[in-house]
Amino acid sequence: MLHLIVNADDLGCSPEVNQAIFGWMERGRLSSASLLANGPGLEEALGRLPEFPACSFGVHLNVEEFTPLRPAPALGPLLDGEGRLTHRLRSIRRTPALLRAVYGEWCAQIEKLRSRGVQPSHLDSHYHAHNLPEMLPLLAALRRRYGVPCARVTMNLFEPGERKPIHLRVFKRLYNAALRGLCGFRTTNALAFLQTGFRVPARDLERLGTVELMSHPGHPGFEDETRLLANLSDGRLPPHRLISYHDLARR
Repeated sequence: MLHLIVNADDLGCSPEVNQAIFGWMERGRLSSASLLANGPGLEEALGRLPEFPACSFGVHLNVEEFTPLRPAPALGPLLDGEGRLTHRLRSIRRTPALLRAVYGEWCAQIEKLRSRGVQPSHLDSHYHAHNLPEMLPLLAALRRRYGVPCARVTMNLFEPGERKPIHLRVFKRLYNAALRGLCGFRTTNALAFLQTGFRVPARDLERLGTVELMSHPGHPGFEDETRLLANLSDGRLPPHRLISYHDLARR
């Protein structure tokens, strides 16, 4: 049977996002969520985590938005004039000094959540920053330092008929293998947007065994995606068991 993690990104981003995510958890449609440790709505989100012991909560590593928890001069290329993180990571030169500062910021985010009683189930990242190849040594160091058992793979399940260049497919296979072999994380076999999971042939999902479907409840522009959460059991997905990252870590 297919084992499916349905994860909501950006918990702690805002009251609206928090409300939407927890509402779908109450309905049994989400099995996991990723926390923004520097998000404006984090405190509100933390107060409700004990209501959902069956769900897993990971760290949505973030150097793309909001104010850093551990400001450092080397983070300067990522900051605006008011000291807030911006969506620049992929467009600038990622120097060793910048990577050290990113590692320090990610450590601060994990430590903040741990100080509030959260034992993170997995690591993923805002705008998929952890998918950059330079981040693999940082992820390996985070795994050794904090013992977070699981991590999100790079997206490798796409819309029917969508063909990615062979060099990109090879990179994704190598990257996901490195998450497991080099870094020591447990991972699903595939990652896709929620709507993609409804569109790919059922046999393609079944043969993968464990799949994460990523969703963004509460965000403007993701309304159609979010409505699909109500349809997880309408027969368009193959027979499946909804699991959390805690379940994956125990497998």
